[in-house]
Amino acid sequence: MPAREPSGATVTRVPVTTESTTLLAANTSRRGATIYNGTSADLDIKYGTGASATSRTVRVPSGWSHELPPTAVNASGEITGCYAGIITGALSTGTGNVDVTEVA
Repeated sequence: MPAREPSGATVTRVPVTTESTTLLAANTSRRGATIYNGTSADLDIKYGTGASATSRTVRVPSGWSHELPPTAVNASGEITGCYAGIITGALSTGTGNVDVTEVA
């Protein structure tokens, strides 16, 4: 069965503080996502709830992006999915905005 082509992308600017904040809600239709840290602080991202400096999947420095890696590829090499659960984030200090693009 061929992979479902993404139907579009949604870009959202999310205000983030040092407290865990939802960057992306769970979405079983997600095919990819990019999270851009436009703040002056490091951004701790967690695939799950409760992102913090001591509980994170990845730390993204100021001015850098994180792309969700594909987690499912069919026999033809087409990406058919990526992590679809909640993604949270927290800054190392201060407040700022994070740009999140979700492809579904």
